[in-house]
Amino acid sequence: MTDGITCIFPFLFLSSVQQKALEFIEQNKDGPFFLLMSYDEVHVPLFASSQFLGSSTRGLYGDAAQEMDASIGVIMQKLRDLNLLEDTLVVFTSDNGAWTKKDLDGGSNGLLRGQKGETWEGGLRIPAIFYWPQRIPSGKVSLALGSQLDFAATFAELAGVELPNRTLDSHSLVPVLLNKTEVSKRDAVFYYRAHTLMAVRYHDYKAHFVTRSGWEIDPPEEHDPPILFDLGKDPSEKYPLKADDYGDVINEIKAIADAHKKSVGTLPPAQLDPEDITAKNAPCCNHATDCTCSTSPNY
Repeated sequence: MTDGITCIFPFLFLSSVQQKALEFIEQNKDGPFFLLMSYDEVHVPLFASSQFLGSSTRGLYGDAAQEMDASIGVIMQKLRDLNLLEDTLVVFTSDNGAWTKKDLDGGSNGLLRGQKGETWEGGLRIPAIFYWPQRIPSGKVSLALGSQLDFAATFAELAGVELPNRTLDSHSLVPVLLNKTEVSKRDAVFYYRAHTLMAVRYHDYKAHFVTRSGWEIDPPEEHDPPILFDLGKDPSEKYPLKADDYGDVINEIKAIADAHKKSVGTLPPAQLDPEDITAKNAPCCNHATDCTCSTSPNY
């Protein structure tokens, strides 16, 4: 949105945001800067400009992915042209797993169970690429546990600034990134759906207290004892461990979950709360909201 009301047509959105990004980099080339590029190319409804339509063998999803890739290349080239690429940390990641329900309009979660909207690994476990030639060894693959919540502590440490004086679920990944350790400071991940703590991972063990399929009308299913998996040996979550054999692990994770809930307090409204889902949450240009859209350009 440019003026809070009028929409930019999707085909124009990427080129417009990309240009803004290039201008921002140019304006801030002489000092530290932070740029966040949020691509929506592989999110439904899918779209691609005429330059990329039919350019892949994966249909419109592949076309959109290639357009996103090309845009990333343009930004990387800008950094290279300004002699900033070697000393700039570039992070590429996603906000959730693929929405496999969409078939060819969705992606793939590989061996991971579940999809976007679910708290199985396929819903929330995503890859991340950290590129920083001067500091990060190339070709390294890390299995250290991390979360996007850790970006705050990581970027703060790299920038030499202090985090706010409050309890934060954020741990710096700097020691892992700089190859000083193979183990991150994070030992637990909390899996939420709206206000419900659905599962907790502690080291390699993950306990599902509540399960529910993504974006469906089926009710949540509570599990007592929780369904327990060893993600180090079973990342596909196919083989639940016997609760009787892992009572100590389950009790430890339950204690971690209880302590976490007490530390969080009252949660704000969430997008998936039924009472908060309205037409205004839909994409602007689907004619279901109050905004208006310009006429479609000829693409």
